[in-house]
Amino acid sequence: TIKNTIIGSGSSITAKKCVAGILGTAVLSGAVTIENCGNEANISATVYLAAGIIGTCYNKSGTLTVKNCYNTGTIKAPSYAAGLCGQAGSNPKFYFTNCWNSGKYEVDEGQTSGAVFGGNISGFDEQLVNCYTLNTTQLGSISFGETDLTSGRLTWLLNGKSAEGVWKQTLGTDAYPNFTGYDVSYSDDKGYYNKTPDQVDGDNKAPDQVDGVWQIETADDLMWFASYVNEGNSSAKAVLLNDIDMTGKTWTPIGNTEKLLYTGTFDGQLHKIKNLVVNSENEGVGLFGYA
Repeated sequence: TIKNTIIGSGSSITAKKCVAGILGTAVLSGAVTIENCGNEANISATVYLAAGIIGTCYNKSGTLTVKNCYNTGTIKAPSYAAGLCGQAGSNPKFYFTNCWNSGKYEVDEGQTSGAVFGGNISGFDEQLVNCYTLNTTQLGSISFGETDLTSGRLTWLLNGKSAEGVWKQTLGTDAYPNFTGYDVSYSDDKGYYNKTPDQVDGDNKAPDQVDGVWQIETADDLMWFASYVNEGNSSAKAVLLNDIDMTGKTWTPIGNTEKLLYTGTFDGQLHKIKNLVVNSENEGVGLFGYA
């Protein structure tokens, strides 16, 4: 069993064949399980068989179970390049559940590739359950779009249309589903949203509140306040207690839609919000969006 392991961006793995971010070759003499793993590295095979999670599976009598795994890396091989598994070998039993791929997979002209498997897939005891692939389908995978990555929709779907599950995402900060962000909920009036941080275990809890005014001391406090307002608490009040450094933070404006105008009072007390970087194609963008 291999679990809770992520090969991060900036990594790269290149070899002759049977190359992957997590497991090069699954020798299925027994049960092989890969759970809660991800590949963000670029993977390359110089001969064939490259994938984000598993390079290839040997023809044995065992089973392969891959659960809650993802690939965002670019996969390259002359043939048999795939998002999740290069090939399945000859009739193994494999089970993929709650997995997704958004990475590119590139092969020589006329050669086989796929969002899930690179090749050798017909006639097998394949079982894909609740698996998602960017802008395409394969073996019953479900297509999703770029906006589903950032909006929280994919996270919600991976958890079985529920806020409860291993998949997390801090909206406005995380570019895609992961295992360490906040739960993603859905309602018809709010769309996809995070539970407020004071409802979530962890370090990023709600800041102090004095006489109904949120006391903002850190960048995380400010991020929390924006999320809190954008969940529908449009009249919330806040005060900055010191300068705020937003280095490394992805900002979503306070009051980010016309339906959620900010109507509260925000007192910066002449403190500076430093290193705030926003790149957006939306309208109504600043520290505040709509008021």
